[in-house]
Amino acid sequence: MALKEAGCTHILATNACGGLQDYTQPGDFIILDQFMDQTRGREQSLYGGQKPHLDGVLHIPMAEPFCEKTREVFSVSHCDFLPMVPHFNR
Repeated sequence: MALKEAGCTHILATNACGGLQDYTQPGDFIILDQFMDQTRGREQSLYGGQKPHLDGVLHIPMAEPFCEKTREVFSVSHCDFLPMVPHFNR
């Protein structure tokens, strides 16, 4: 509620625990367009038909996991205020 009262209209959040590029460093701001889920050792679906979820397996489309309009907000010119280096997936 405090963010809304302060005028916040959007919150952008994601996380990662690793990368494949040598040119990125801890603390860099990475603007993603895709990702690979290499999770192992657990059920592969959050929706296994157990109540209160719907029967059967449900999938979220992941062809475009990050909104293009949201990514455009973070063009290089808009990242000047960040105390870090922005990187864009290309």
